Amino acid sequence: MNIRMLQMFIEVVRQGSFSAAARKLHASQPAVSKAVQALEDGCGMRLLDRQYLGVQLTDHGSFIHARALRIMAEVETLESEIAAVHGLEKGTLHLGIPSVGGLHVFAAHLAAFRELYPGIHVDICEDSCAALERQVLSGELEIGFTLLPASGEFECVEVVDEPVLALMPPRFPLEGRTAVKLEELAAEPLLLGGADALLGRRIECLARQRRLECREGTRGGRAGSIIMMVAAGLGVGLLPRPEVQGGLPATVQTALLDEEELRWRGAFIWRSGASLSPAARAWISLARNSVADRENG
Repeated sequence: MNIRMLQMFIEVVRQGSFSAAARKLHASQPAVSKAVQALEDGCGMRLLDRQYLGVQLTDHGSFIHARALRIMAEVETLESEIAAVHGLEKGTLHLGIPSVGGLHVFAAHLAAFRELYPGIHVDICEDSCAALERQVLSGELEIGFTLLPASGEFECVEVVDEPVLALMPPRFPLEGRTAVKLEELAAEPLLLGGADALLGRRIECLARQRRLECREGTRGGRAGSIIMMVAAGLGVGLLPRPEVQGGLPATVQTALLDEEELRWRGAFIWRSGASLSPAARAWISLARNSVADRENG
C-alpha cells in the first residue's frame, strides 16, 4: 500500500469511474485499475463494486475510503506546511464553491489569492451547499461554502450578503413590480434549483411555516438552466442577485424577493477544530481582510 494507490482509489470514487479518474490524474486507465486492484489485494477485501454505469463503494470500501481521505488530508497538510517554510511557494488548496452564485462572487477573490500565492494550486469543486458541507466534514475539501446560519460542526467567515431576485416570465401578472413577497408567487411554478440546494430548501421551509401551497416547477441545478426555463414561460425563477448581473433575456424581468429570511447570506466554512494547511489559513485570512475592507470602505 502506498500514497499513490490511495490517491487513485479516492479519485475513482470521486469521479465514479476508472476512465474519468484516469483523465483527472493524467494517468492511463490500466494504471489506475492496477493500483486499485493492488490496494484491494493488500487489504484482502473488495472495496468497489464494478458496475456497467460506474463504481460503488462496498461496506468495506466505505471504511477504507474514509480512512484514506484522512490520510491524504494529513499528507497534503504536511506538504503545505513544508511549502509554508518556503513562503507558500507550493501546495494545493481544495476549495468548494456553490454551483449557483459561486464564480460570480468569488472570481475576484480567486484572482487576488493567485496574485499573492502563484505557486498554490486551487482545486475547485462546484456543487450545492449541502454537498459542500458533506465534503468538508469528510475531509475531501478543506474550505467550502454554505448559507448561514451554519451548523456548529463548522467554523466560518461570512463573505456575502445579497438579496434573492424573482425572475418573471413574459406577460407575468406582476411584471413592472420592483419587489414581491413569497405569498404573491405561491400560485406560480417555482424554479428552485436542484433538490440538494439549500436556498430551495429554505424557500420550501418558509412556505410551510406560512402554510403556503407553493407549486414546484421543473428542477434545474444551475442558474443558466433556470433562466432559460423562465424565458420559456415554465415558471418563476428564484436566484441570488449575483447570478443575474451578467444580463438576462429581454423577455425576463426581475423583482426583489422581499423576504429577509431568504437573503443569500453565505460563508466560507471549515471543519471545527480542524488543523488547516497554510494555504487554507491564507485563504481564510484573505477572506477576512476582504470583508473588513468592504466594511471600512
